[in-house]
Amino acid sequence: MVVRRTSEPAGRGAPLPYARPGRGAAQLAYVLAQFLNPECHWQEARAVLEPAAAHWSRTGNEPVLCRALDHLSTAHTCAGHYPQATRIGERARDIARRSGDTEAEAEILRTLGTLKWHVGDHRSALSLLQRSFAIRKITGDAWDSARGHNNMAVTLLFLGEHERALEHFEKAVSGFTATDDHTSLGKTLNNTGDLYFRTGELKLARRSFEEALKFLDSSGNRYDRATVKGGLADVLASCGESARALQLHEEALAEFRALKDPKSEADMLIGLGEVLRHAGEREKAVRYFRAALDNAHAPGAAHQEARATRCLGETYGDLGRSEDAVALLRTAVRLADRTQDASELTAAENALHRAAGEHH
Repeated sequence: MVVRRTSEPAGRGAPLPYARPGRGAAQLAYVLAQFLNPECHWQEARAVLEPAAAHWSRTGNEPVLCRALDHLSTAHTCAGHYPQATRIGERARDIARRSGDTEAEAEILRTLGTLKWHVGDHRSALSLLQRSFAIRKITGDAWDSARGHNNMAVTLLFLGEHERALEHFEKAVSGFTATDDHTSLGKTLNNTGDLYFRTGELKLARRSFEEALKFLDSSGNRYDRATVKGGLADVLASCGESARALQLHEEALAEFRALKDPKSEADMLIGLGEVLRHAGEREKAVRYFRAALDNAHAPGAAHQEARATRCLGETYGDLGRSEDAVALLRTAVRLADRTQDASELTAAENALHRAAGEHH
C-alpha cells in the first residue's frame, strides 16, 4: 500500500472557483481529485471534494456522491486525519451497499482496509482487503488483481505471515509487469524489500529497494520515492553504511515534512535516531525518538508509536536510565500487541527482557 507527484499546490489564501459548486463545478472537482490525490496534493483534494460532496448530497446523486466520498476518505487518510477518513469512508460504504453498487463497495472496502492498516489494526485491514479482493476477482481484471495481492501482502507482512506475504507480492509483481504498470511495480518492490529487511535478508532487501527506486525515479511521485529512500536507508544502516543512511533518511524526512505526512515523518525520525544511537550519539537519538513519538501519537499511527517507544526505551537503557527504560518498553509491548505487529512485538519483548535483567 503506498499512494500519491509534483506540480505546485494552490496557495493557501487563493480562493477556489468551485468553492460553492453547481453540477458542472462538482464534476470538475471530482475529476481534479483523481489527479490531486495521486499527486500528493491531499489538502487541495479535500478543498475541492468537500463542496462537491455537499452538492451531490443535496441533489441526491448517490452513485457520484459515493465515489466522491471515497476519494475524500483517501485524501484524509493520506493527510493523517484518520477519524475523519473513517467517518467519510463508512458513509460511502453504506451508500454503495444501499444502492447495490458492488464495484463501488469493493473500492471503498479497499480504502477502509488501507485506513485500518495506517492505524495499526492489521486483522481488520486484512478482513476488509480480502472482502474487496473477493468482489473484484469476479471481473478478472489483471491490474485490479495485482493491486489486491499487494494490499493483502502488506497486511500479512505486519502480521508476521511472511511466506503468505511473499506469495502475494510475487503475484502482484507478475500482474503489474504484465500490465506494464511501472509505478505500482516499484511500490510492490519497495514492499518486498521491507519483507526481506524484516526477515534479515539484507542483500535481497537492498536489491529490491534499489530496483524499486529505478522504477519510481521515472514513474513515481514524491511520496513513493521518499518511502523507498527510507527503506533503503534502513538496510544501509544495518550494513554499516551510516553516512549514506543518514543522507537518505534526511532527504526522505524533508519530503514527508513538505507533504505534511506525520506518520511517515515519524518513520524517518525513528530511522535517524537508530543510526545516531548505534553511532554512540544517544542523547541526540533521544531527541529524534521523542519527536517521532509526538508525530505518531497525534494522528494515531500505532505502529510508529510502538516502534518509537521501544527505540526510546532501548536508548534510555544504553544511557543507564533503567527504570525509565523498563517503563517505556512495557508500554511498547502493549502497543505492539494491540496492533498484532508480530515483528515489533518480538523486538519489544526482547528489549524488555534485556532491560529488566539489567535493572535487577
